[in-house]
Amino acid sequence: MTYQVNFSKNALKDLEKLPLQIQKRVIEAAHKLAVNPLHSGVKKT
Repeated sequence: MTYQVNFSKNALKDLEKLPLQIQKRVIEAAHKLAVNPLHSGVKKT
């Protein structure tokens, strides 16, 4: 099951201000979170 990660308008504006390399890292991390929201090391509380 794949989840959807949404960014608020403010978050998108802030993301656009970041260097391209950092933008790519953030987008990749969001994609990984959508695929596996409870990666190893995450504890459910």
